[in-house]
Amino acid sequence: MAEVTADPQLITTWLKGWALAHETPMPTVCGNGWHVEVGLPDQKARYVFAAPEPAFWQLAETLTEPLVYLKVCAPHNKIGHLFPARWATEHRGFMMTREGAPSPIRPLPDGYRLDLTEMNGITTCLIYSNEGEEAARGSLVIADGMAVYDRIRTQATHQHKGLGGLVMANLQQAAHELGRERDMLCATDAGRALYETLGWQVHSLYTSAVIRP
Repeated sequence: MAEVTADPQLITTWLKGWALAHETPMPTVCGNGWHVEVGLPDQKARYVFAAPEPAFWQLAETLTEPLVYLKVCAPHNKIGHLFPARWATEHRGFMMTREGAPSPIRPLPDGYRLDLTEMNGITTCLIYSNEGEEAARGSLVIADGMAVYDRIRTQATHQHKGLGGLVMANLQQAAHELGRERDMLCATDAGRALYETLGWQVHSLYTSAVIRP
């Protein structure tokens, strides 16, 4: 696919939504990027940049603390080899956006039930099997009029049943009722394949790097 340039304002809004969804402090400005104190056991903090500018590479050279992530809207195959050796770059990601009406909500497959709840500004969709096992989930928040979707996943034993699409359709309907103007998320390769069938488009490529303990 052609290389595209990320919109910094869009990335700012997405990162605000990410912080709201994870109930972390709001991002603070770091050069032309942003810093978030995440405070999780597997991720202490993250720096996010819309492009691999000099301030980004300065952080790559000077940071030595494990579990601090550097994230940038750039293709992995163009920048992955430029990090100092202590950094591990992860699989490529995709910033994706969507506009327009929500996807139609199809009936649940037999053997499942769906719960849609809202608490502290976070809307969560959970699909359970009749045995009570969590089969699929996802959440969304509204930031600056944009719906930011997060932690969309389907358990391996429940895949290929359309549950991920049902989670997204229900969340999109909830976002529509909340007055959202646009949708945004960060997807893996597998997630991208699903979202494109639901009308999403790639906004930019996305690369993550971390120093492992």
